[in-house]
Amino acid sequence: MVGAVAAAAGYATAIPASQMPYELARAYWYEWYVNTAHGEKAYREDRKRLCQYLWESWSPPWPNRDAEFEETTASLDNADWPEVSIHAYRQRWHDAKGAPEHEEIERHLAEPPVISVPTIMLQGADDRDNLPFTSEHKERYFSGGYERRLLPGIGHFVPREAPQAFADAILEVSR
Repeated sequence: MVGAVAAAAGYATAIPASQMPYELARAYWYEWYVNTAHGEKAYREDRKRLCQYLWESWSPPWPNRDAEFEETTASLDNADWPEVSIHAYRQRWHDAKGAPEHEEIERHLAEPPVISVPTIMLQGADDRDNLPFTSEHKERYFSGGYERRLLPGIGHFVPREAPQAFADAILEVSR
């Protein structure tokens, strides 16, 4: 690999809940919502409405947002979607066990490895899920270089909202 482009989610963001800024905890409400009976029911039975709310709240409007959301809704209509989503969020916050066959990998990744290739991080300045500060001050994790680009007017879905900036970053790290 000659380089990497990351978007939306900053690297090494596993902040213990007890140390998390309340602003970020508020942004992650949906991850904890699954631990309530109402939240689990929403993930299982009202996922389209839930996900549409998340799309609308994580990003400012972009052209054709609603049409693009409608195109993705078929992916929500499978039995795995609620199971995988619920388990992933519960495991992230240590409210569910991971797969035993992955325990060694989980232990290894508990301390984020240093990335040795040049990396460009594209962060939406208006991302209301992975708040922009989650990608700040990450240089120590990137021995090949780390450049963070904050994109004004862009929310959580960087490749969809800023496809040219995303493509340009890929071309830049591949040179």
